[in-house]
Amino acid sequence: MLIVVKKGREDEVQKIFDKWDIHCVQIGQVTTDKNIKYYMNSELVADVPAESLVLGGGAPVYEREYSAPKYLELIKKFNPDNIPQPTDLKETAYQLIQLPNIASKRWIYEQYDSMVMTGNTQTNEPSDAAVIRIHGTKKALAMTTDCNSRYVFADPYKGAMIAVSEASRNIVCSGGVPVAITNCLNFGNPYNPEVYYQFVNAIKGMGEACLKLTPRLPVVM
Repeated sequence: MLIVVKKGREDEVQKIFDKWDIHCVQIGQVTTDKNIKYYMNSELVADVPAESLVLGGGAPVYEREYSAPKYLELIKKFNPDNIPQPTDLKETAYQLIQLPNIASKRWIYEQYDSMVMTGNTQTNEPSDAAVIRIHGTKKALAMTTDCNSRYVFADPYKGAMIAVSEASRNIVCSGGVPVAITNCLNFGNPYNPEVYYQFVNAIKGMGEACLKLTPRLPVVM
């Protein structure tokens, strides 16, 4: 992780890292130069325009080919009305609640200490977003993670939009205001046209959802 620290307060940050036995080292400094300079053993080894490296700038853009996966045609043909209704609804319900995607996850998360530093305010009143107190202040952070992989599989564009929207609702319902998202995009080989189709459309859907929300949500990489 990278932290930009105000010049002159480096020691304060280092003390915090030392307290929690976390490794921290200064790797550079902010300058007014428009280029990012890399040094190895005090020798300048690279001098790169910041705009090209961070914002794309004049860097080459790949126009990789992609195509819709063949399984999408099968999904479009699917008609839920053709599924016969079970004869034993009680037994069906019992089977459903045992599925990992539906069953309670309490047995997992209750194995861990939810009271570390007594920062978690949601221990007794759980919600779909964790609200963490910032010690020494009257502020708190609301955080959540959401994605229905089946939705994204069936429709990468809409599925990604749904993920961003659900996460935002969870923050709002917990009393917070969505201010940004971070993506965790995990896809297969981008050289596979069908996989790259999923990747491209998931990004489009995620971006569209971020632009529709108020305020617009930046994507923090």
